[in-house]
Amino acid sequence: MIEKLKAMIGRCIIAAVSDKSKTQTLQIEAFAGDIHDEVERLQQFGFSGVPLDGAEGIVLFVAGNHDHPVVICAENRSLRVRNLKAGESAQYNSSGHKIVLYHDRCEITTPRFVVDAATEAVIKAPLIELDGEVVGTKSAVFAGNVADKGGSHTMQGMRTTYNGHTHHENDVNGETAAPTQQM
Repeated sequence: MIEKLKAMIGRCIIAAVSDKSKTQTLQIEAFAGDIHDEVERLQQFGFSGVPLDGAEGIVLFVAGNHDHPVVICAENRSLRVRNLKAGESAQYNSSGHKIVLYHDRCEITTPRFVVDAATEAVIKAPLIELDGEVVGTKSAVFAGNVADKGGSHTMQGMRTTYNGHTHHENDVNGETAAPTQQM
């Protein structure tokens, strides 16, 4: 019985991957020289990835039948996100992109981040800090004040100053009236 169980579960090296069909298929080497083609790789729902050639996996030979193996997981040791604490998780790829779910935050590392939302994208946070240029193709509307770099001048403050300002007239030594066109 133990020998039969040993023949059902093993380690494998992934030699090639095809991700074109509904179920990903692999070419694997299960035991020294035991090559299998078109081996199905079952993946966790909601996650899909293509392991690199040379990745390691766990192969099952259902009912000990070596004619129809199934790979249930694959790992690239050199790329795996490490030093996570219990309950934390990560998703990553071979280009260095990663999403890490820590207990106190979520970090996304990527050279370019694109959100393509059909109706709207909403961020709810007491503070949003942007470290870089902000470029838009449409107008921006804020319910609160917009302040300058130092925070001492707001759009509302500049509007109030403009709407009430006057000029000293040199020819009559008096003040002009406030602008008739308000900002």
